[in-house]
Amino acid sequence: MTLLERRVCDVIDGHWFNGGNTLPQCVSKESLSSENCRPTHPPENGIVRCEHKDTRLVCTGTCDDGYTFVTHETTATRICDVTSGEWESGNVLPACKVAVVGNCTLPSPPRNGMSKCIVQGSELVCTAVCFHGYALPVALDNAKHVCTIADGVWYDGMFSFQTCQAITATDQCRFLNVSRDTAASTCHQHGADLVCDVECTNGFTFETHDVTVKRICDRLTGTWYTGSSVPRCVSTCEEHLISGNSIFSASSSWTGLAGVYFGPDRARLTSGPETVKNQNLSGGWRPANDDLGQFIQVKLERLSRITGIVTKGRGVSSGDTAQDVVTRFRVLYSTDGRSFVPYGSETVTDMFFSGNRNTCNEKVNWFSCPFAALYVRINPIDWKDHIGLRFELLGCPASEESVLTTSFISNTTPTTVTSGTSPEPMCNSILPPKNGVINCEDRGTSLVCTALCKNGWAFTTGDFLVNKRCDLNTHTWTDDQPFPACYRLPYVTTTTSLKPMTHDCIGSADDCHRKVNGDYHTCDNCHYFASCSEGYTYVRECPDNLVFDAVIGSCQYRSTTCTEL
Repeated sequence: MTLLERRVCDVIDGHWFNGGNTLPQCVSKESLSSENCRPTHPPENGIVRCEHKDTRLVCTGTCDDGYTFVTHETTATRICDVTSGEWESGNVLPACKVAVVGNCTLPSPPRNGMSKCIVQGSELVCTAVCFHGYALPVALDNAKHVCTIADGVWYDGMFSFQTCQAITATDQCRFLNVSRDTAASTCHQHGADLVCDVECTNGFTFETHDVTVKRICDRLTGTWYTGSSVPRCVSTCEEHLISGNSIFSASSSWTGLAGVYFGPDRARLTSGPETVKNQNLSGGWRPANDDLGQFIQVKLERLSRITGIVTKGRGVSSGDTAQDVVTRFRVLYSTDGRSFVPYGSETVTDMFFSGNRNTCNEKVNWFSCPFAALYVRINPIDWKDHIGLRFELLGCPASEESVLTTSFISNTTPTTVTSGTSPEPMCNSILPPKNGVINCEDRGTSLVCTALCKNGWAFTTGDFLVNKRCDLNTHTWTDDQPFPACYRLPYVTTTTSLKPMTHDCIGSADDCHRKVNGDYHTCDNCHYFASCSEGYTYVRECPDNLVFDAVIGSCQYRSTTCTEL
């Protein structure tokens, strides 16, 4: 027996709060006025329901999700005698206050929206949803806030949600850049986003081998999250590109087994252990040393559009148990053999590819962003017994308009190395710290190696990241000391001048196992960022005086996602 009934549904999980999704039957006002007891008013941020029980009117109040009565009651009841019209303890319900979980105060829902908080382990996770016709502005984690229950600290330093803004009738998203002759797009609105699915037509297929390509645009700002362009629709682009005229070269080749040739041209996918003109040939390429500075490279017969790569471990003779297999690698490419670009997708700037698990089976990786190249270089970054590789490139002849300009410059000129020749001087390999990982990157004039401790460990120096540089001209390291040791937390604490405002960051070498491919903040230092690729972590340093911005996705002079400590 109430004058107003309200039902609220969580659009995140479809759960109806308090009274469920049914409403009581409506009765005439005359029947209400005949009663001596008038229904009590609901508290702010709560509801009340009244029902007759014999000669009493029983009204029960409950608070909305995220609120609790100031009396700490779960429900509050008021009872009226319908014969006398007297309430036993008054007809005013106690007020509802913001609830507290542990030491975390629950946030108020955003204006023009609602929120829900759930406990996940040691954290309180609160998510906001806007009402129909409203949306949160684009910003990192603006729809989710996380608090540690033990100390009541919110990761981003705030627990209030931004205001849900009305979506104007004028959509800021422009049309996708697709060819109507070979592709068709279907778009629909989803909150503040415009979601478009694109498919190839007339017998064509995407050069990335995707059946459907999805693009999402923020209707408030007109920003396409991964760009408004889509891959080309082609008839086919997966020819074998390495021919008899292709030229192989490598950083080095192994000469440790007398009478057996492990040179770069043994990297052809069809190579196997054999004897030709009294010379024993290996079933694949193997470098002189197993370190991150090694690479195998091929110069194609003509400029080609590369859409995929097939890899295989080094083939061995019957009875040989060697597992010379590359399990993870990078791809770099060039049109002139001097300036090389690391391959990156829509979500990661320097992508890691999963390699092989054994010497027998082939592994195919398709490039979601095909590229034009004359030279392709493979840089192994993880392996089993030793580095050992055979490969093939897939694609088709490149058109002039598909040639990409080089944006990453490397002064490393490939050298052709055959059995019996000495490789050029290189920076000596540096070992990762125990309970940590190391990633090295060619920065033009220097090789920069960055170390990161594993989850639950930290450097004894108090640093979150430690890097070392080697001069590629003199092949000398800035210091000859090993990386500091990693100790179990909370042995040390880290301090930096700039820290990310978001909790969606990489804090250990294991964090990428739980992330989608992309570039992320490192948790304690905005001068570094981490690329996650297929669960692997690759920590990179911004250029001098720059910091990483997670919204823009690149290094900037100022970052909107970092704050002073």
